[in-house]
Amino acid sequence: MNNVTGLGVCIEFAFSIAELPETVDFSFDNFRTIHSCKIIWREGNLAGVAFERPLWPSLAVDVRRAKLRVVK
Repeated sequence: MNNVTGLGVCIEFAFSIAELPETVDFSFDNFRTIHSCKIIWREGNLAGVAFERPLWPSLAVDVRRAKLRVVK
């Protein structure tokens, strides 16, 4: 994960993201709290993910524990 803000995050994937859907769920706490997101750009194995609701004013999260779940 790179460039975490209250509006979104840049994620580097270890696999091809060609078939990654436009909508995903993102969590910083093992899915106790879920943030609905949209993929807004893709480049190689990087993707820009925008939170549907900004995380501000509080961004007190542990980014090392963040997880992504594909919404089908």
